[in-house]
This record gives sequence, structure tokens and C-alpha cells, in this order.
Amino acid sequence: MLYLLNYNNRNWKCTLQWLYSCSILCNSMALVIHA
Repeated sequence: MLYLLNYNNRNWKCTLQWLYSCSILCNSMALVIHA
């Protein structure tokens, strides 16, 4: 049970990092398109 919780937590952090990177990428693309 604890292992599963730990695994989910790690997955959640990974997803958060991925979303953060994706938003930065999207913002950069938007800047390029507007420029």
C-alpha cells in the first residue's frame, strides 16, 4: 500500500514537471508566432 502511494506520488511529480515544461514550450511557440 505504501509502495503504491509512493509510486503514485512520483508519477504525479513527473506529470507536474511535464506539464510545466509543456507550458513553457507552448509559451515560447506563441512568442515566436506573434514575433
